[in-house]
Amino acid sequence: MMRTTPLRRTTLHFMQIFLTDALTFIDYSSRFLAHLIFTGHFAR
Repeated sequence: MMRTTPLRRTTLHFMQIFLTDALTFIDYSSRFLAHLIFTGHFAR
C-alpha cells in the first residue's frame, strides 16, 4: 500500500480542480463560438 503525503494529495486535488475548470471553459467557449457562427453573428 502506498502512502501519499499531504502536500502531494493537495497538489493532486488542485490539479483536478484546474483540469475540470479548463475543460468546462473550453466546452462553454466552443458552444458560444458555434452559436455565433450558426446565427451569423460571427461573419463580417
